[in-house]
Amino acid sequence: MIRTVFVLYKRPPVFPGGARPAWVRGDELHAKDSARVHREALKNILRFLDGQPVRVRSSDRVNKTAIAGSDLLISVGGDGTFLELARAANSQWILGVNSDPARSVGSFCPVSAVSFARFFKQTRMGRRKILPLYRMGVVLNGRRIPIPVLNDLLITDQRPAAMSLYRLEIGRHKEEQRSSGLWIATAAGSTGAVRSAGGRVLPRGSRQIQYRPRELYCQGQSASAHRLTGQVLAAGKTIRVGSLMRNGLLCFDGDHLQFPFRYGDRIEVMGGQSPLKCLI
Repeated sequence: MIRTVFVLYKRPPVFPGGARPAWVRGDELHAKDSARVHREALKNILRFLDGQPVRVRSSDRVNKTAIAGSDLLISVGGDGTFLELARAANSQWILGVNSDPARSVGSFCPVSAVSFARFFKQTRMGRRKILPLYRMGVVLNGRRIPIPVLNDLLITDQRPAAMSLYRLEIGRHKEEQRSSGLWIATAAGSTGAVRSAGGRVLPRGSRQIQYRPRELYCQGQSASAHRLTGQVLAAGKTIRVGSLMRNGLLCFDGDHLQFPFRYGDRIEVMGGQSPLKCLI
């Protein structure tokens, strides 16, 4: 039963004044048009929900109190907005709405503003399914970071051009590596960065995770000198990383959420955690 709904919507961009090159002005016109489409989509969604027998709260910022008291969470924007909302979700149902399908990436957003009303009514009638999207838990120096990872995790040096040094441990196998970073992804995130780095696309509802070093340095040897070059791991397996970097960085689901770490710090990553109840 859906009684309360929380809507998180993307914040529209702010455009600076002053003279700018023509190509910048052209880009701004494109962005302004996208912002207009987004605002219109949001207005139509909220207007529809106001006519439904549910209590609705909306914000352009995550409101943990409103989320905790809601049965359904809705993001209006693209994948970035959905991921922001998903980080705060627990047992609630969650739905991603792509407010501008022509220009916005929305692999987690199966619904548009046009199809939203029909989808919502079918959901209230029990005619839509829930797909569990399993997340990753991250422990830093024995303390769990209280934010699950839905998409992917990047372990890297804080300086983009610096080499990332770490000790990787998978089961009984250990290996010191130098690379431009280590990707670890859930099944839901397997179509993103880890795929570009050579990983496999996994079924979205899978509990598996996979890792893939990014641009692994072989020190004059062939790539076969490394054993831990990427693998899909069964649910329950733990990836352990020991930092050999003075200033490292954990990046959760992109660059919006970051945690620094130091030389000698220990990172543990476990898959198959706290499934997100995603409407499909």
